[in-house]
Amino acid sequence: MKKRMTSIIFILTLTIFCAVGFAEEPPPGGGAPPPPPADSYTPDPGGGAPPPPPADSYTPDPGGGAPPSVDDPNSPPPGDDKMTGITTPQVNDPNAPPLDVNNPPPDGFDPMAGGFDPTQFDKDNVTGFGTDALNNITSDQWNNFDPNAMAGFDKDQISNFDPNAVAGFDKDQMAMFDPNVMAGFDKDQISNFDPNAVAGFDKDQMAKFDPNVMAGFDKDQIANFDPNAMAGFDKDQISNFDPNAVAGFDKDQMAMFDPNVMAGFDKDQISNFDPNAVAGFDKDQMAKFDPNVMAGFDKNQIGNFDPNAVAGFDKAQMAMFDPTVMAGFDKSQVANFDPSAVAGFDKDQIAKFDPKAMAGFNKDQMAMFDPNAMGGFDKDQMAMFDPNVMAGFDKSQVANFDPNAVAGFDKDQVAMFDPNAVGGFN
Repeated sequence: MKKRMTSIIFILTLTIFCAVGFAEEPPPGGGAPPPPPADSYTPDPGGGAPPPPPADSYTPDPGGGAPPSVDDPNSPPPGDDKMTGITTPQVNDPNAPPLDVNNPPPDGFDPMAGGFDPTQFDKDNVTGFGTDALNNITSDQWNNFDPNAMAGFDKDQISNFDPNAVAGFDKDQMAMFDPNVMAGFDKDQISNFDPNAVAGFDKDQMAKFDPNVMAGFDKDQIANFDPNAMAGFDKDQISNFDPNAVAGFDKDQMAMFDPNVMAGFDKDQISNFDPNAVAGFDKDQMAKFDPNVMAGFDKNQIGNFDPNAVAGFDKAQMAMFDPTVMAGFDKSQVANFDPSAVAGFDKDQIAKFDPKAMAGFNKDQMAMFDPNAMGGFDKDQMAMFDPNVMAGFDKSQVANFDPNAVAGFDKDQVAMFDPNAVGGFN
């Protein structure tokens, strides 16, 4: 019995020794045991609240809800650029928290104090805006951006602006876009610009618009273009304006077009020019119109041409005027026709001149009329010629006078005919 008790005590002692040895095995090199993990919690022996969680930990919302998902498709990839932290949810919901702690919100974005604040952005930090964010910025938000910030956007970003939202831009903001980014705007965006805002564009910016987008401008927008900016347009851009929209151009704007771009206008566009606006054209601009578009002008437009400007028309252009518009020319305009240009008139066109305008012709012009066109003059027109111009007619022209028209000549006119020309009468 005594021997059995001794065995039991030995076994219990050995068991306790082993348990203690494994539980408190010291480090191989000796010394104190390692400290608890950094993210573990050890109660303060003296009591008190536990320490706050580490800065990069997630604390559940007391009201419930799942933690932010790192797999959210709207969450941008990690990066140092603050702007990559702006996502669709953040733009649409100012109170939405950042989706990734590695992408903190930019200056001005404070989820706990009102969220997205457009006024805080400048030209340096808008460069990081991605497609996702740009597509979701609203008209009201754009309107609150600092005008100087516009200079930071590039062409690719511009192309991602929501077409409906660009209506929020004002004149001062438009003026700050880098000219090189204008090619990023498309027709749909152009059509939504506030008419008052387009006055901010300058010559350099206008020059960079894609020709195909010009069709997006309407009459009201065109009416607000800065006249000085017109010099930026080229021929290809001009040709793409909506014919109905060109009615928005006024005299001051017309006067600023580079003469070389006039060849871009077509017949349909010409027909929609405001009659008062054509008074802005000068001689050099007139000379560049495509002859085929002359048929687009009407009588009221013709009547408003600057008399000095009509000297720019040449023979090929004169030949293309619709006969009915000739009645729009007055005496002062006729007096400035280039003598070589009147050779373009035909019989039907001559027949439509206002008799009072005949007094504007001079001897040099008369000498250039096509002999076959002389049959267009009638009695009332003949009666209005200045006697001094009669010396300009030659025998071949006289031979083509309408017999009924010569009844309009008076004594003073007849006296001025070149004797050699009289042989043309029959």
